[in-house]
Amino acid sequence: MDRLKDKIAVVTGATSGIGEAVARMYVKEGAKVVCIGRNKEKGAALVQELEAAGGEAIFVPADLRVKADIENIKAKALERFGRVDILFNAAGVLVHKPFLEHTDEDFDLITETNCRAYIWMMQAFIPVMLEQGKGNIINVDLRDLARAERVLLRRHEGRDRDPVEERREGVLAPGHPRELHPARPDQYEHDPR
Repeated sequence: MDRLKDKIAVVTGATSGIGEAVARMYVKEGAKVVCIGRNKEKGAALVQELEAAGGEAIFVPADLRVKADIENIKAKALERFGRVDILFNAAGVLVHKPFLEHTDEDFDLITETNCRAYIWMMQAFIPVMLEQGKGNIINVDLRDLARAERVLLRRHEGRDRDPVEERREGVLAPGHPRELHPARPDQYEHDPR
């Protein structure tokens, strides 16, 4: 089960959902994980759980809509582990109300978290991976809203990343959370889907 033995992974959205599951899986597979999230209590509890299971992890609290927080993530990851092999962007937000009721603030929250934060994280960690000569980036698409922007970004970033001999990138598009958790529709009562 050591497919990721001694790999260093940065996982955003690690305090819940997909990010939390990925952090657990990565540790189980032998990776050392930098867990990112806004909830300090959940982050501390996750790291304690991962370490109790024999893994190595740290938690860096961050609001990915704040560029200085992203720079702090990079600094803490490199300070502790010296490199980053995997960037797994899973942080995301949903606004649970009909689309026509979304405010400018709702739209800002969605795009800043689900799109711009991914771009900023890639901008922070691609230079590290270029210097290492390899790295993996995985972006989880929670909504179709930002998918087109990320596809365009990947086309452009490919030119900047050509010197990387060994690279992988991917986008996971799991669909709406109701599709992920059909047994818990009560969580999504305000969503018309």
